[in-house]
Amino acid sequence: MKLNILFVTDSIPFLDNGGAEARYFNLIRRISQKHNVWLISLNRSPGSLAHLAEIKKHCVVVEAIPWRRPFFLSYFFLVLARTIFRLEPPVNSYYSMKKMRSKINSFLKRQPIDIVQIEHSFMAPYVDAIPAEVGCKKVLTVHNVGELLFRRMFSIERRPFRKIEYWFDWILSRRWESQLCNKFDQCFTISTFDEKVIQERNPRLSVVTVPNGVDPGSHFPFPMDPDSTDILMVGNLAYTPNRDAALYFVRTIFPLIQGKKKKACLTIVGDNPPRELLKLARNRGVKITGHVPTILPYYKSSALLAVPLRAGSGVRGKIVESMALGRPVVSTSLGCEGLDVIHGKTILIGDSPGDFADCVIRLLNGCKLRQEIAKNARTLVENFHNWDRSAKTMVDSYEKMTQSL
Repeated sequence: MKLNILFVTDSIPFLDNGGAEARYFNLIRRISQKHNVWLISLNRSPGSLAHLAEIKKHCVVVEAIPWRRPFFLSYFFLVLARTIFRLEPPVNSYYSMKKMRSKINSFLKRQPIDIVQIEHSFMAPYVDAIPAEVGCKKVLTVHNVGELLFRRMFSIERRPFRKIEYWFDWILSRRWESQLCNKFDQCFTISTFDEKVIQERNPRLSVVTVPNGVDPGSHFPFPMDPDSTDILMVGNLAYTPNRDAALYFVRTIFPLIQGKKKKACLTIVGDNPPRELLKLARNRGVKITGHVPTILPYYKSSALLAVPLRAGSGVRGKIVESMALGRPVVSTSLGCEGLDVIHGKTILIGDSPGDFADCVIRLLNGCKLRQEIAKNARTLVENFHNWDRSAKTMVDSYEKMTQSL
């Protein structure tokens, strides 16, 4: 029997992105081969509309709801009210839209749906838009455990207003997230680490890990250039952990690398680079691309991927992507949290600036080591981090939870 599944997402799914949008696209494309999929999504970027045609091929209907950045004062008072009277983390207010709630509610009143799947904890309040009379199963994908994410973001944030906001998000997330999860029949996480955290807080909730992946059939390892000294960083720089990682690397780690490897180059690929980073890059010979149509040429010319994250949660899709494309990864322990990696075999890990720099230099100086780690990492991805396997895990969970319908 074909199930009718509604996905509710914070952004329009598309492939040319190593983040959540690519995850949505890859899973929806595979799930739609067996079941019927509808999509209601916030559209947070005008350029995203160009991707609608592709995702529509895999959905019965796609609805894109324009998202507008809230005015500061209205946002401030909304956050204040929700924080005081509902004890909600401030981040929820940022994505709260009356039009989105209305669309979900009216859609479910006229269209029979078996499963509503909401992506991200900050989108989870939209579960209250599901009409009481609709007997569908409710699923939440937790991309990041809020308490871990916001505690780490609070520790690295320097902007006063945003730091205060992250403090409230951190303090309120643990209680609120646990209560909210109880409104759902099923919870998906990105990593087994996050699964354990949520399961401990919600023992009766069914929690299953559906990791990020790649398509091994379309992601082939690039040939290794033994002379390459190009270090690559990837990520949306509007996201606080990515912005912090880039600034931290350029300020603290890259000078240590240049001191021992003068020919080392750094390329940072990602949307929304902050002015502070652009200024630093000009002074230190770092290339920042901003938005690019495809990231593949940058992987191809690189020697390795650097992931110097000091905050965040979940599994970094860029690490899995780099491994699939045959590029070794140097990461902090936090950056590769949730991945079944082994230092010296499938990845190199350095948590201090000196250790991280030494790991990068080892790879730049040793093509044989690069090749060995890249080969082992590719095997790891093929066995545990491919989209076919992740989609099957999700579909099996759907079918199990709807047996009584």
